[in-house]
Amino acid sequence: MKEYKTQVPVIVPGGCAGDFYGEYMAGGVMILLGLGAGEDKPIAGDYLGTGMHDGVIFLRGEVEKHQLGAEVAVMELDEKSSIWSLPPTDGENKMGVGGVYEGV
Repeated sequence: MKEYKTQVPVIVPGGCAGDFYGEYMAGGVMILLGLGAGEDKPIAGDYLGTGMHDGVIFLRGEVEKHQLGAEVAVMELDEKSSIWSLPPTDGENKMGVGGVYEGV
């Protein structure tokens, strides 16, 4: 998935994701609702965001650090965090590495 100029793709899956969710993401927004997740079924598999170099993933739940790809970091969601308050990207990777927000 990639942004192009002012076009920002948004994907909102309702369920859970397997391994490599958000792999090589190059912009845009992914919101994983995790309906049906629980102690026996995690919201996402391993290597979440592997190769991601721009964009953001919002999770309605939590992931362990060992589930993340090396290129991403988990950030806490607060009242100032939203897809509308993120810094703009114009293909020049102004956000640095991708981010995963928990607790949506």
